[in-house]
Amino acid sequence: MSAPGLRIRQLTFRGPDREPASISFEAGLNVIYGASNTGKSFIVDTIDFMLGGRGPLRDVPERVGYDRILLGMEALDGQKFTIQRSTNGGAFRVFDGLYTDTPPEGDGKEMADQHSDRRDDNLSTFLLTKLDLNKKRLRRNKQGATQSLSFRNLARLVIVNEEEIIQQRSPLSDGNVIAETPNMAVFKLLLTGVDDSSLVSPVESKQEDTSREAQVALLDELIRGLQHQVRDLAGAPAELEDQLGRLEGSLSGQSQQLAISENQYRTVSGSRREFMNKLEEANNRLTEIRNLLERFALLDKHYTSDVQRLKGIEEAGSLFVAFGEAVCPLCGALPEHHRLKEDCDGNVDVVVAAAKAEAAKIELRQTELKDTMKTLEKEARSFERRIPKIETDLHNVSQEIETILAPKLRQLRTAYSQLADKKGEVREALGLYRN
Repeated sequence: MSAPGLRIRQLTFRGPDREPASISFEAGLNVIYGASNTGKSFIVDTIDFMLGGRGPLRDVPERVGYDRILLGMEALDGQKFTIQRSTNGGAFRVFDGLYTDTPPEGDGKEMADQHSDRRDDNLSTFLLTKLDLNKKRLRRNKQGATQSLSFRNLARLVIVNEEEIIQQRSPLSDGNVIAETPNMAVFKLLLTGVDDSSLVSPVESKQEDTSREAQVALLDELIRGLQHQVRDLAGAPAELEDQLGRLEGSLSGQSQQLAISENQYRTVSGSRREFMNKLEEANNRLTEIRNLLERFALLDKHYTSDVQRLKGIEEAGSLFVAFGEAVCPLCGALPEHHRLKEDCDGNVDVVVAAAKAEAAKIELRQTELKDTMKTLEKEARSFERRIPKIETDLHNVSQEIETILAPKLRQLRTAYSQLADKKGEVREALGLYRN
């Protein structure tokens, strides 16, 4: 016979006119990974919610339109079952077998969300029975008083979120001083298998008993009065059933409108991101072109200066050859000492030829530089014409989002939330009649 235990097999969100959103788990280690704000913590919160957590679930946009959750589980002895619960909270329904689709209508057993060791029609007792931990008792305080073990006492040890991990305290403590004794008792039970059923609770004084009985009687009277008020306000069961049907129809239509609006919002938001990227790229390129043109203009001035200097050398050399009766500009010899048939320290003709060649080379580079500058100027003018058009398109899309789509989406989400809350109220009123 295998040891008692439970494992999670699958988690599914379902809703009218929505594709099921499901994640599966296998035996052993399962790792869920991804970037921030992609739903990892939400999965942990949902599992806790489906194992008896009070909720409500966080109202993330991705769960709009889903009205129920299915949690498939398997006992280590091979028994499989599925727990279903409304996203608004409340009672559970347990079905034999694993379901990601809608379970058979009318099947399943309704389970209360509050623990009671005197009844077996609540989820806590059902799960504790699967773990062979039903009817166990925990020490509640130092005086020896005990309390019934609830599955929620175990859940805090097996469902640990990131906030609990970073807390600088013992894993056995949840920050509530009053709960430290039962928390330690749960840990001892899991380690030893021995609970605190053998403890004898201290006998309270008759005065305390009388006071508590009076308090209980007062609370019962208040509860009955509130139940009558709710019934008077809600109306007859037939009216509630009719109202519940109309609410479900309205929720279905609202869900479709909400899905359409969300799709429009995503599409237009994508267009806005594209325009923003185009505008950023265009501005960056235009700035780069302007910087290049400034540098190229400075380089053009240098080329002009160099050409003028070389032209001056060429002209001076030509004049020296034509008017040879002068001091040699290269070696400093007087006219009578010129050696026209021999090379001196520098040959004027060679210098003039070199100056001509260098000037021609620089003029060619300057021509190429001016051609490049013309191309860049043409590209800059193109960006200067395009950027205002992109800015206008971006402004129009932003205006559409801020003045039309976003307010409409908020309004639809608020209306859907109000309808869902009203549906929960009607179900609670029906529950009062059934009880």
